[in-house]
Amino acid sequence: MPLEDEDEIEINNEDKKGGMGEKKETKKKFIPPTQDEVINYFFENGYPESVAIKAHKYYSEANWKDSRGNQVKNWKQKMQGVWFRPENKIETTAPAQVNQQPISGRQTSEVMSKNFLTNLAAMDGLIDNNNNNKAQT
Repeated sequence: MPLEDEDEIEINNEDKKGGMGEKKETKKKFIPPTQDEVINYFFENGYPESVAIKAHKYYSEANWKDSRGNQVKNWKQKMQGVWFRPENKIETTAPAQVNQQPISGRQTSEVMSKNFLTNLAAMDGLIDNNNNNKAQT
């Protein structure tokens, strides 16, 4: 009478052999990512869209082969190894300094508030001057 462990070992050995001694290998076929997939992956990892587009274009034009001519097998790994560099990272330092200057004709809320108060004070001065002029006549 065989032990339970022996039965399990035989079953496990059969699974490894593929049943009839045939060896089955399944290779995953590389499916190139879309540009949107690359952009989303870069964004999720803190890298700008411009670098993602550049990376996608580089590999698309090379039929997803690297600089040595080898077929890319894992595009996310390739992006991490080649494109995820500190110089490509989105800069998050000193956001207050970025917003101090109006961008393309827009004014910051701080500048708008200052202009409003200046205009209000000027209008108040005009009203006072008009009231003084009326009182003198």
